[in-house]
Amino acid sequence: MKKEMIISVLVGLVFGLIIVYGVYTAQDSLSTTSQSIEELNVSPSPDLEVIENGILALHSPEDEIVVNEPAITITGTTKPESYIVVFINDNENIITSDEAGHFSVKGELELGSNIIEVHALDEDGQTVVIERTVIYTTKPLVEEDNLEESASESAKTNNDE
Repeated sequence: MKKEMIISVLVGLVFGLIIVYGVYTAQDSLSTTSQSIEELNVSPSPDLEVIENGILALHSPEDEIVVNEPAITITGTTKPESYIVVFINDNENIITSDEAGHFSVKGELELGSNIIEVHALDEDGQTVVIERTVIYTTKPLVEEDNLEESASESAKTNNDE
């Protein structure tokens, strides 16, 4: 009888420890999730048409844009007849800006996230780099007109019911 009591107390103690450990890990995972959510709330990118040191302004593409075409045109303005080096992922294009300082280069995107770096080198040796991220997907993009129509149709459906 004493043996059975000791065994039942030990089994109860083990189950109690398992339950306490489960509650502890659940609370720990919930607090970690809330910290991750706070870290993901990042302020949006600064204005896209920023001229850094009066040397380079990148007009297109916008940062963090999603496109469904693999071809992309990078356009911008810099000092006249400056050298421009454009990296799309690891592919480089070297061009010079025209007399007005405008430049344009076409490139191909890879499926997924693409890093575009534009380096402007002027005759004084100044270098400015602007980086943009462009996401290429093969899935069709939802246009705002279609989105508004869908929203109004679903509102009509909900009102009819």
